[in-house]
Amino acid sequence: MSLLTKRFPTILGLLLLVGLAIGSFYYFKNKNVTTATTIIPDKIRISNVADNKFSVSWVSKDPTIGSVEYGPVGEKLASVVKDDRDSNAQSESLTHHVTIEGLQPNTQYAFRILVGTKPNRFDNNGSPYTVTTGTVIGATPPSQNFYGKVETTSKQAADGSIAYLTLPGGATASTIVRESGNYAFTLSTMRSADLRSYVQFDPTATIASLTIESGKQQSTASVSLANSAPVPTITLGQNADFLNVAQIPNVAQVEPVPTQVSPSPTTIPDTPSILNVEPIGAGINAVATTAVVLLNPKEEGETLSTLRPEFRGTGPAGTALSIALTGQKAISDTVKISTDKTWSWAPVIDLKAGTQKITVSYLNSEAKTEKIERNFVINTRKVANDPAFVASPSASTKTTTSTSTKTATSTPRAAMPATDSGVPVTGVIENTLLTAGLGIVIMVVGAILFAL
Repeated sequence: MSLLTKRFPTILGLLLLVGLAIGSFYYFKNKNVTTATTIIPDKIRISNVADNKFSVSWVSKDPTIGSVEYGPVGEKLASVVKDDRDSNAQSESLTHHVTIEGLQPNTQYAFRILVGTKPNRFDNNGSPYTVTTGTVIGATPPSQNFYGKVETTSKQAADGSIAYLTLPGGATASTIVRESGNYAFTLSTMRSADLRSYVQFDPTATIASLTIESGKQQSTASVSLANSAPVPTITLGQNADFLNVAQIPNVAQVEPVPTQVSPSPTTIPDTPSILNVEPIGAGINAVATTAVVLLNPKEEGETLSTLRPEFRGTGPAGTALSIALTGQKAISDTVKISTDKTWSWAPVIDLKAGTQKITVSYLNSEAKTEKIERNFVINTRKVANDPAFVASPSASTKTTTSTSTKTATSTPRAAMPATDSGVPVTGVIENTLLTAGLGIVIMVVGAILFAL
């Protein structure tokens, strides 16, 4: 009987310990999965970069609160800024827009995204994100506004959505859609891609790219600045083309501005670039220049052997093109045909293998919208993962060694594709504490059982 009395607590203790370990494992496992699918920042973008401020925006799958901690590169990230909509108490939302102000010009800053009440910290794979403010610019050009309204399919105001605006050769600007569904931009204060000057545009012919992001739905629109005060109403979840308006002059008459294509913030430097393009050689002079021509892909259903193809063609010098990719990803951008009557454009992230469609829109000599639509297939053995974030000018994944931070270089590309996979990394301390606590419990229980 005494033998049974001694063995019963031993068996019970072991069963209790095993049960505690299994229960804790599944608790923390499920907790981590929930965190990884509901509050992680997605579609991270940097916008509104000026000499004294910049904005950080992102979306989450479930409503949550968000803020940003920041500081000069190399120093502690001691300052915290809440969402632009949270003047006092923080509110949960699918979209998040944080503006950091009161900064020094031409200075590099680092930041992390804070999510939830704990909070959870998200960064760029172990290092803070970085952004460099612009230089001080003198006189501001005459004011010109760009504004409109966004509504849902049920005609309700799409308040809380984020509007992103890009002009050719310019940095990205962003703003929150208000309760009335209205949004507004001041074009005169939008900067060029290198942040050194205000972006140049023709108020009657320049074509802007507008993206509306609600966290669950996205809309893109191509808008002529001649039709931007106001922009026709946009329905959330539907793409629009507002180029065909009577008062728009022939875009081909715009003073030609050479297209400069620079690396995007989302371009991974060591990713091999295997271009599948139609060579432009001796036969180029035979191509008619009264209309825009798409040379790559040249034929319907053509197969391209790279995840980041370069689309090229010819057309009248100075013509503004609105380019949209649809299929497995939705990407929009604008380019202008250079003085040698050629144009080229490449997406800022890897496309997915499979069928895609490119649409090139422009105004012909009669101010009517013309479109070139062509399906193509991405077929390559190397399928790269999506980037961890999408940022507008001044953010980059190119890194150099420093005290505690990886720095970034500025770039002019401003297309804003979605981010389907790849997320920032956050630290989890619960697992470490659980392991330490479990070890202590095992030692204590073992000592007691040994004494018995």
